[in-house]
Amino acid sequence: MIKRNKKLAVLSSVAILLPILAILLCWNKLDGSVIIHWGLDGQPDGMGSKYWLFMPPVLMLALHWGGLLISDWDSRRHPYGKKAEKLVFWLMPLLSWLMNLGMLTVSLGYQLADTAMLPLAGLGLFFIVLGNYMPKIQQNSTLGIKIKWALENSENWRATHRFAGKVWMAGGLLMLCGLLLPYGAAMAVMTLSVLLLAVLPAVYSWNYARKQKAAGTYTIDGVVLSPTGEKVGRWIAIGIIAAVALLLFVVLFTGNIDFELTDTALEIKADYWADLTVSYSEMTALEYRETPIDGIREGGYGSPRLLMGTFRNEEFGRHTRYSYTKCDAAIVITWGEHTLVISGKDPAATRQLYDALLARTGK
Repeated sequence: MIKRNKKLAVLSSVAILLPILAILLCWNKLDGSVIIHWGLDGQPDGMGSKYWLFMPPVLMLALHWGGLLISDWDSRRHPYGKKAEKLVFWLMPLLSWLMNLGMLTVSLGYQLADTAMLPLAGLGLFFIVLGNYMPKIQQNSTLGIKIKWALENSENWRATHRFAGKVWMAGGLLMLCGLLLPYGAAMAVMTLSVLLLAVLPAVYSWNYARKQKAAGTYTIDGVVLSPTGEKVGRWIAIGIIAAVALLLFVVLFTGNIDFELTDTALEIKADYWADLTVSYSEMTALEYRETPIDGIREGGYGSPRLLMGTFRNEEFGRHTRYSYTKCDAAIVITWGEHTLVISGKDPAATRQLYDALLARTGK
């Protein structure tokens, strides 16, 4: 597949990386920190260096070529068809443009109608496009509705994908209609739609096979994974699970918060979260606490090791936190209407940081 479409492989890869050019052209207009994540409530809950904007295109390029290589291997045994092959090449570039240019637009400070709705709109369009291509996909073990009955029986495959195409297009339209609703309701519509799009084709394929078997017309005449194919698939699945497990371990159990006292400000440098600088002249109060400070995280990063981001409790209301999970002691810094809670790795390190701040600020 790749050999037949070398130019398409190059063009699609360039298209995925084109948002990087847009980022570079707007580089001097970007703030040092930009929004990189939105919560389920549609509100921004993650900030990071503007260099984070380069990561999605690169990651999408890696996913693109991973998908191309897997599809190339499978299409040698079971060709997808020319139209379906084009979908494989252009699906990731479409997602790259939608996601990366949306993030860049928000980072430049443009207030879109509802930024949180953009991913929902993109997902709706995504399912409409896929639904249009569904009936055109020839029987294979990688692309399409990979249900046992459809893989075994070519007639079942064609019927299932004709049905899935209609369902997916209807589901995409339903998601777009959901954009007229409040964000919470739109999310509910999207979740229900995705669930139905996954379940309905599988149920249809099973029921179609049941009718075939009752009529005595069900035969195993299509794509049946060989023992070798099953073994390769099993090892690929194990590799993906191992990689995800390793990533989760790194994110959950590593990372540090470094507190640097310069001549003029407290500089906080954190792994997995945005850095923060607070000028001594802005600080109005310092307090050392030996007992834990509770709070509910509204947005940010939390792990067995670190707590960072925006928190809320009855005492401070909404406040910012950079602390180690296992340290009960904390320093409460007030500047203006803001409250910042910080801690070192242990009470001794936290006390040492507090004394150093007192010496610098005289508070």
